[in-house]
Amino acid sequence: AGRAAAGRATPLVPGARDAWVSVADAARRTGTSVSAVRGWARDGVVRSRAGQGPRGERTEVAVDDVERAAAERPVRTPAAPVAAPSSVARASRPRARDASRPGPVQQDAPGQQLVPLSTVEAMERLSGELYLAGQRAARAEAVAELRDRRLADLQQEVDDLQREATALWEQNQELVRRVAVAEAQVSAQPTTGPRWRLRR
Repeated sequence: AGRAAAGRATPLVPGARDAWVSVADAARRTGTSVSAVRGWARDGVVRSRAGQGPRGERTEVAVDDVERAAAERPVRTPAAPVAAPSSVARASRPRARDASRPGPVQQDAPGQQLVPLSTVEAMERLSGELYLAGQRAARAEAVAELRDRRLADLQQEVDDLQREATALWEQNQELVRRVAVAEAQVSAQPTTGPRWRLRR
């Protein structure tokens, strides 16, 4: 079952199907990550388009496509670690009989089989490694989401600076044009006052 079936997805409001929302909003509504939604849009799994947000141009995706893709995506959950055998369980295991001392031979109960301690310890170690691997994957996904948000913020800052630079350039061109017009008007006016000659 996908993440939506697991109960972590935020229920959509009435009429939200077939709506176009931002990547972050779609990830929050369906309980998936931003990087996963971006990958689906890049691979063509979900429909995407360029839209306008509060801070400028952004990528929008179809909510119904993201919800369907999230439902088909398997949930990665770390395996539960195997509990270590207690001292009571270890004490209950039959000990090896000393060949030099005669005694009754212990036999396993019908339908039961003793598991070697080395096998149990190997299973515990493997389960711990799987759990740590799941934790590392979750941290890596969180770091990727933070990086994506930071890149989006930096791109928005670059766009704002480009717009400011364009506006300043246009103002500079307007000032140059006004200065040229003023110089032309001054040069076109006739000189009517007395002429002064400088004496050395």
